[in-house]
Amino acid sequence: KITPDIVVTIPRKENRQIAIELENDIHWDFGQSLRQVKKYKRKFEDTRVIIPYEYERFAPLYKNEGLRVWLWQAKRKWKCLRCETITVNESRVLPQCKNQKCKNKRRDEFDLVGLENADFNEYE
Repeated sequence: KITPDIVVTIPRKENRQIAIELENDIHWDFGQSLRQVKKYKRKFEDTRVIIPYEYERFAPLYKNEGLRVWLWQAKRKWKCLRCETITVNESRVLPQCKNQKCKNKRRDEFDLVGLENADFNEYE
């Protein structure tokens, strides 16, 4: 059974459904993603994919398959598990804690707790 990341139902338009696949920039596989959204396209009339800005070079390949493509970027909010300080970082690489007393940089001592300044734009 296939299930998109997000399904939006528009009740005023005869319960029209939109399938949305949201891709992140960690362990992303374009081929697998494309195969997956092509399966969604068979079931959902309107299928869209959201990919990171850094993978914009793949957007035309999705468009060639008749999919609407959106690009996203955001800053990640990392919480230090030692001192509870939140550090904002645009990179997907874990930061060093910004607390001057802590300066923790161990990868296993940070949790991703949110995003900030998220930006979504449709690829034309």
